Amino acid sequence: MASTDIINKDIDELVKNLNKSEIYYINDTMLVIKLCKSKAFNKFLSDKNISPKFKNYHNDSNKSYRKIVYGNGAIIPEHFITMCMVKNTQNLVNLICCETYIESQKDTYFRNKDDTGFLLNGTFFFMKQHIDSQYYGVSDYNKQYQSIGDYKYNKLTDGRDSPSSPNSDDAGTPSVMDPATKIGTVIKHSLKFAEEVCGVMTIDENSKINIIYYDEFNRIKTTLSPQSQCLFGHLLVKNGDIVMKEELFNIVYNLIELRNTLGGSPLSEFTKCKLCDSAGTELTPTRIISLTLNQRIYLKAPTNVIYEGRYTLSHIFTPYYMNLYKLENPGRFAGAILPAMPSHGSDLNPRTCIFRDANDNVFFVNVEGRNDYGGRGLDLFDLATLCKSLGAVDAINLDGGGSSVMEIKEKGYPHSEHIGLHNYPVGNIIKVSPK
Repeated sequence: MASTDIINKDIDELVKNLNKSEIYYINDTMLVIKLCKSKAFNKFLSDKNISPKFKNYHNDSNKSYRKIVYGNGAIIPEHFITMCMVKNTQNLVNLICCETYIESQKDTYFRNKDDTGFLLNGTFFFMKQHIDSQYYGVSDYNKQYQSIGDYKYNKLTDGRDSPSSPNSDDAGTPSVMDPATKIGTVIKHSLKFAEEVCGVMTIDENSKINIIYYDEFNRIKTTLSPQSQCLFGHLLVKNGDIVMKEELFNIVYNLIELRNTLGGSPLSEFTKCKLCDSAGTELTPTRIISLTLNQRIYLKAPTNVIYEGRYTLSHIFTPYYMNLYKLENPGRFAGAILPAMPSHGSDLNPRTCIFRDANDNVFFVNVEGRNDYGGRGLDLFDLATLCKSLGAVDAINLDGGGSSVMEIKEKGYPHSEHIGLHNYPVGNIIKVSPK
């Protein structure tokens, strides 16, 4: 099978220049390319005007890589990216949702020499009945190694329901689609706070993948068959257009009634606004990074009326900007960032994403990071640009960071290859194998 049988013209351009050690076949329908330390890949990025850099909104003045210190704005020297490609995924994709180590699952699926395929981490999985009951996340260890069953929340020790673990920020939240009733030292989940990029990947009973907006999913969910599986994530690309853009940093929600300095009615809670200056000019990421706690700010309402406030989490909620969380919670800012939000998108992290091209080929991408002698990761905005440049029509971001792992098994080889950190039990995994 020639590589051109399985990949699109954008990736053909890249693959034809790769060394044999960087491209190999899992089986007759699956291809893997590893883009680590590849001159061809660096040229490809350059030709596509992709130049990932350490950025000032990471709130770090410099980073060390291979004992060399790189300042903000410096070009990231290397990326370790693995892409598994599948042509025409009908009847090829199996998805399994269970909270377990991926290593234990590889022993189940890759025990024989002729077993082939790959496993990768997922994210919040949904079945149709779980969507109806606002279910997400799996933290019941009695359910590990099983596909998700028909059950709802876990019970907390105080009797409340929790859609995730008892220690998470969403504990006790009645509905992930409603704004939190209280935002203070503990921030609760609400998918409405990031609806611009909320997406779902549906997989029907024939393993056909479709990536759609969350509100579109809400309209069609009652028509899905009980066998359909649904995976929540952050949209990177939709209909060929990049969705995950840095302009999102400007979006905030007010959390109290702010004093209006220019006349008009006070804003009601949870009104979506844009950060701006006193003249109404919207702030750029460069200006937003200079915000300090309790600094005077201005919010532009949807009616273009400007309101005055101060920057604290008791005044505004920022679903897209990690650094602003860090200002408010310098000791535990990571714990204040919502897993359902793309706030980690502004930081370099390991990534897992899935995209499909115009020919219905499907690509499973692992970006390594947090490794001084491996990849440095990508932010979600560069990841979206990369997917678009590789021919993505639709792309969705899955769980990343320490959860971003992949296990690959070639036909005829006795052992599989692990990519990513050997970390903690991920909420679920995706299995891709021939039937």
